[in-house]
Amino acid sequence: MLKALSLNVGRGLSSYKECLLFLEKQVTQGLDVACFQDISEKNVNDLRKIFGECYFFAPMCRHMYKGLDGQAVGIGIFTKNIPIESVIITAYVNNVYPINNLAGLDENGNHTDLALIRKTESRILLTCNLHKDGKKYSIATTHGVWVKGGAPDDHQRDGTNRLFEIVNAENLVLAGDMNFSRGGEIYKLFVKDRIHDCLPQTIDNTLDPVNHSLRGKLKIVSDYVFSIGDQYEVMDVNAEFGVSDHAGITFSIS
Repeated sequence: MLKALSLNVGRGLSSYKECLLFLEKQVTQGLDVACFQDISEKNVNDLRKIFGECYFFAPMCRHMYKGLDGQAVGIGIFTKNIPIESVIITAYVNNVYPINNLAGLDENGNHTDLALIRKTESRILLTCNLHKDGKKYSIATTHGVWVKGGAPDDHQRDGTNRLFEIVNAENLVLAGDMNFSRGGEIYKLFVKDRIHDCLPQTIDNTLDPVNHSLRGKLKIVSDYVFSIGDQYEVMDVNAEFGVSDHAGITFSIS
């Protein structure tokens, strides 16, 4: 059994103290592996103090606006005392390296040119293999293609189709902020064939009602756990609020 979580850290711009306290508590309660989205280089250094040196950080771009000042931002997988045996980084939108300086934002990080943002930011899948109690686990995370107002467009459709083609042939658990809502067009493009949505239907929102910019005006599921293939069973899935602008999703894998 592997105890896991997934969390969009939001670059630590909201409830960061609570986020770190939450993660420290999870580790003391036996957390084995954590999948993170939207983490900066500073966040990585803070997470190392909690998890140690078993981790892999995969940057998607450099954020140039005020407060980030050129820090790489991306996704990561951290484990507690479990070596990461192999790592695969797969780009499904743009190239991974060398990472670009993110353009299309003003100095405060507000969007000014979505086309330019998309041109300078990669969307990637990070997959890690590890062993616990003699069993191999393949864990993956990603931060899916963002669209304004949640309205699907061809850029999101194409990126999601490419991601589907990459993971559908694998046996793994994928956890992350997918940036599509449950039951919508993009969800249906992805959740089919060998991909199973493990988030209980009782969880109808993963955006924090206080910390997210929507302030609870809409209930949207954006963060998921998927089992792909028949090798792993995902159970005990819960959403924990008050730790970022997204919920922390905790779960177990057998």
